[in-house]
Amino acid sequence: MTDRKITDKVEGYVKDNKLSKLKSYVKKHHIDLAGVRLAKDQTLLHVACSRGHDDCMRYLLKKHVDPLLCDADGNLPLHLAVHNGSCGNEHAYTDLVLPLIKKCPSSLDVQNNRGMTPRTLLEGLKHRLQREEDNQQRDNFHTNSHPESGDADWNERLFFEMSADFEDRYEADYYSAYTERESYDDWAEQIAREKYLQHQKRHVDHEGQKAKRRKLEEEKQKEFTKKLEQEHKEYMELRSKKNKNVMVQKKTEYEKECQRIFNTDADFPLRYKDLPWPDKTDMQKGIEILLVDVDKADIVAYRKYLKEQQVRWHPDRFLQKCRTRLKDKDRDKIMERVKEISQALNKLIDDGK
Repeated sequence: MTDRKITDKVEGYVKDNKLSKLKSYVKKHHIDLAGVRLAKDQTLLHVACSRGHDDCMRYLLKKHVDPLLCDADGNLPLHLAVHNGSCGNEHAYTDLVLPLIKKCPSSLDVQNNRGMTPRTLLEGLKHRLQREEDNQQRDNFHTNSHPESGDADWNERLFFEMSADFEDRYEADYYSAYTERESYDDWAEQIAREKYLQHQKRHVDHEGQKAKRRKLEEEKQKEFTKKLEQEHKEYMELRSKKNKNVMVQKKTEYEKECQRIFNTDADFPLRYKDLPWPDKTDMQKGIEILLVDVDKADIVAYRKYLKEQQVRWHPDRFLQKCRTRLKDKDRDKIMERVKEISQALNKLIDDGK
């Protein structure tokens, strides 16, 4: 099998996240994954990070694929891991970014051909999410005539800080010579003993410095990891709040459309796309939108809301209101979706009994 075929094979396994097959293939053909270079000068680590395959990424790191190798655009695997997170992979930060930083902290400050570092990209992602949150709050203010509470005290500190290197400093320690007259043998023995004691002292001092430096480095690393975890927590909270605000807005639009469509005086014809579905494609997401601001702990209010929706989407009630308005070509599709919503609501009510 040619080198090109072997390279294509391992690249395909990484792209498809087939870790077990990759391991078997590497073992069978004795492949040095660290030496594999792909199109645009990428490594297999670039491929795994760009596609969000954390299992393959960790395996490649164990196989000594260098996280500091750049592709043709100057991007490290860490650049692509951060980009994967900005594209919607909520687990990219913990599963891709953090392991890469822990493996090689210096990669945070490596610039690509556009002059961007992973640290800058992470800060940009944080500030972009904050701006989106602020814009969402302003939209809610204009819509609802009152401002939403937000994270007014967002901390503008740098996302990461790296510790300075430690330097070893040694001081020479000399023993004073004897002033008394000695024989040549005594003098030679004394010199040898002093040299030995000096060597031993330097050795002890050096080991003590190493232990102290190692302890300090461990403490710095723990603090660094703690900061990363805190930033990730803030990122996830901001993302969760943003998603909830979006769903609340969708529910508000849904209620307005229900009032317009199901008004007893309305007589305009209805196509499938005209109806106020909670979500037009995803049933589960539609249910989440309906319940986004309903307190499930308040059992009475929760069941009352479900009953109201159950009445609204009950197939017989729906036909009573809209039978004559449904377009013939969309009738079957409309009724099938109405039944799905009704069954989902019935299941929620049964589960709450």
